[in-house]
Amino acid sequence: MGDRAAATDRRKALGGAMSPEYLAALYLMLKGCRIVALRSCTKLGEIDIVARKRNLAIFVEVKVRREEMSAIDAAP
Repeated sequence: MGDRAAATDRRKALGGAMSPEYLAALYLMLKGCRIVALRSCTKLGEIDIVARKRNLAIFVEVKVRREEMSAIDAAP
């Protein structure tokens, strides 16, 4: 299987799951952050977004909820 076919299979498997990560990255960029990595894999797991603003490192885990109230209830 070629690289292009594998990438297409990954996109199909993820469905629309990538869209919220890109929206969050766009939001950070509009706030002046530089995106260092998207979907970065480590030994301990995956980090959705790694960003930087001046001397501050930002690590983001993106969570998606269908309804606004469930998102509000999930906030700490």
